[in-house]
Amino acid sequence: MNNFFVTIVLALVLSGCATGYQPDGYTGGFSEVQFDENVFEIRFSGNAMVGANTARDYAMLRAAEVTLENGYEYFVVLGEEDRTAVSTHTSGGSSTTTYDSTMAGNSVQGTANTTYKSPQTNTYHKPTSRKTIMLFHEKPEDVISYSARFVRESIRSAHDIDD
Repeated sequence: MNNFFVTIVLALVLSGCATGYQPDGYTGGFSEVQFDENVFEIRFSGNAMVGANTARDYAMLRAAEVTLENGYEYFVVLGEEDRTAVSTHTSGGSSTTTYDSTMAGNSVQGTANTTYKSPQTNTYHKPTSRKTIMLFHEKPEDVISYSARFVRESIRSAHDIDD
């Protein structure tokens, strides 16, 4: 199979397949690591069909769910990092020649036509969002904190995510 064909098939398979809000898998998703009883790092990795804002929202949504799953009501973002990996893929060029001929007696006349397709370069942006959070039972004072229930409902509603 030539590279152009592989690129087309891959593009068709992945088109419309944005990373959904899901556990980390082949097309991306969320994961978390627990550092202490009430401290977690939340990660969301998107594919080329997910925008950076969606990746940030999904990381916040997972932070809210982890908070509630662990019996807490509020969380504070201690640190965060949002990145977008950029990659490119260039497919090879190709040429196709067609030949039409007619035969009259002992002679053959024909015309040839060559079509050339230039290489195609595609750029892909894959966003990731990472948040280190601390969980609280009561709303902490003098620090920006988030109600896990409010964040969960707000982001689920904004992105039309069912329970």
